[in-house]
Amino acid sequence: MYFPKSQIQTGFFSNNDLVIVDTGVPYIGPYFKTSNGTSYTGKEPNDGPNQQLILPSKLNTTSNSTNLTGDTILDPRFNRPNIVYSILTDQTKNNIPYSPISYFPILTQDDKENGEFTRYFAKKSNQNIYTEISATNYSLSIDSALYLNFQLQWVIGGEKENVRQINAKQIGFVEKNLQIDGLGGFLRFNYLQFYQDRVNLPNDFHIMPDGSIMEGKTHEEYLKTITPVINTQTSASTSSPVSNNINRGGY
Repeated sequence: MYFPKSQIQTGFFSNNDLVIVDTGVPYIGPYFKTSNGTSYTGKEPNDGPNQQLILPSKLNTTSNSTNLTGDTILDPRFNRPNIVYSILTDQTKNNIPYSPISYFPILTQDDKENGEFTRYFAKKSNQNIYTEISATNYSLSIDSALYLNFQLQWVIGGEKENVRQINAKQIGFVEKNLQIDGLGGFLRFNYLQFYQDRVNLPNDFHIMPDGSIMEGKTHEEYLKTITPVINTQTSASTSSPVSNNINRGGY
């Protein structure tokens, strides 16, 4: 299919930001846009099958789409090979199967102050394929039969070696509890990812070397609240004046 260069824009890349319309699968790779704003896979026309792309949020608003020639593309679940199964399982054209959307966590100020935050993951039920997802995407995945979805509490503040050990144990616990493996590898065994060298605390708190949080801007300030103040004034400044009238006895 030929398009004049004036009618296409190239140089775009999707990192799971767009999905393939006729499958709902997130797309990673180059894509181009036509003059009417439609996006297709491939660096340019005729680079691969040129499948139409769309934002995930718009996927549920359309059951059909058009290809480069303007022909209608039907929901593949209702094509002849699949229609019997789709009818038997009560599928509808608006009931698009859940698909995880990749997400990279962005720490909030509360996360930093708390020293931990919650991460969300989706694992394909029959394969060790993991995707880190947002809390919103996680809420959409609860009823999915194709993906196993779970949360992971992730520590980012405290003594560095303690943080490393806690996160490693957390991953091991999840793998054992859910009877899965490969999560540590998916995270590249980076147990200190998002680690904060110094968690931003309110002005009246500080962090001890063992990772514990205590009152006071510094430990010295904290000690002053629990230790009696010692008067260090010199005896000259605190002693009573000595009288010159010395009783030497006699009459």
